[in-house]
Amino acid sequence: MNNSDIGSGLINYDFERFFPHKSWVSGWATDETYRAGFCYKILSVRDEIDGRVELVLVRSFRDGTKEELHRARISIGEADDAASIFHSASHKSLDWIMKSRITQRRGV
Repeated sequence: MNNSDIGSGLINYDFERFFPHKSWVSGWATDETYRAGFCYKILSVRDEIDGRVELVLVRSFRDGTKEELHRARISIGEADDAASIFHSASHKSLDWIMKSRITQRRGV
């Protein structure tokens, strides 16, 4: 069962199997593409049955719109490393960084 099977939100908690894990929110920023402003959020939910964490990287806009940028299911032990990759990659290619770091960690 995936966390998305229990609801339609970006992440969902049922406090039986799925619990909040950790979260992070950046400060507001602007650039040429997003002149009105945006911030990044890392949301996570812990699955108590399979011992994994689902991390979601979201870009939020001032008008309340949210854009899901990346979603990953990883072991609880990898959660902090994966979150730090998201955190440091806010202006880089997230797909390339995620694939590169996960491949390095698994020795592929």
